[in-house]
Amino acid sequence: PGEMPEAVTADGLVRALQERLGPRGQGRLDVRVDDAGPPVVVPVQALTMVLANLVHNGLDALGSNTHTAVRLVVRGDPEAVSFLVEDDGIGMAPDVLARAGEPFFTTKGPNAGMGLGVFLARGVAESLGGALALESVQGRGTTVTLRVPRAPGRPRTAGGAP
Repeated sequence: PGEMPEAVTADGLVRALQERLGPRGQGRLDVRVDDAGPPVVVPVQALTMVLANLVHNGLDALGSNTHTAVRLVVRGDPEAVSFLVEDDGIGMAPDVLARAGEPFFTTKGPNAGMGLGVFLARGVAESLGGALALESVQGRGTTVTLRVPRAPGRPRTAGGAP
């Protein structure tokens, strides 16, 4: 709350994300920007925080497998920019996937997270008129897609209707 949206390129958001991630995340994040197009108008710090949380979730899913990285793919179209955070971790069972994003729901152990990261990511996306989607296959990994409009949109209501 209170952060003014500003125009920023996808490359600018990626740089801000890498700074926020610090050494742990930077070394295990592969980034690909696919023709992201013109800037988006967003609250940069809020969006960067959300992306960092999603990347950290992917890193947690990889566990001790330090030979694998989380992938961030940035894609643009005339209306929006999508950020895909992909991992090759353990994936989620269907019942866990169904609950992902509920406030305070976590599969992490004590002191390893509060279960608010995906919930807050969805809230930020929807407040910008965008959306958050999760796809996961147990044993193969998870992809989280955060889509934000190029210009501030009307916030979405529950169920995704504008």
